[in-house]
Amino acid sequence: MTTKSKPTLPLTIPLQIPTWWTPREALAVFEMIDDLRSIIWKCYQVQLLTEYRDLLKEAAARSERARREELDLDDLPF
Repeated sequence: MTTKSKPTLPLTIPLQIPTWWTPREALAVFEMIDDLRSIIWKCYQVQLLTEYRDLLKEAAARSERARREELDLDDLPF
């Protein structure tokens, strides 16, 4: 007996923007995206700020590690 596997969604969904929109249509989409951004911000402001802060901390730590690896303290002449 074989079982059918459920179709799964791709990990990413490519977003192709038409090049034939009128300026009015492009503006309507732009405004909708801006409204969506505002609504998401209102709902998740604290979580977004926390996530952004954590990402910046991780990037700073990686940068500091890379800098320290580049500056090998054992190779200093004193």
